Amino acid sequence: MVEMIYLGLRDVDGISYDRFDRFFGLQFEDIFDGVLLELTEEKMIEADTTRCRLTRTGMVYLDSIAQRFVDRI
Repeated sequence: MVEMIYLGLRDVDGISYDRFDRFFGLQFEDIFDGVLLELTEEKMIEADTTRCRLTRTGMVYLDSIAQRFVDRI
């Protein structure tokens, strides 16, 4: 999970919820709903119904943002 989060955040397409869900058998949005909401409000990520990706500002804070996801695992 950690690797998929880090690599997904580094990719311009972001993290695909469907890919994560199929790979791990868990719902990305259920696990990370609080983090997604916080980071969206902070304008660090853009999230829609299929994926989340870093904003320009979020790219500067990649490691700390990824850590916030990892802390939920």
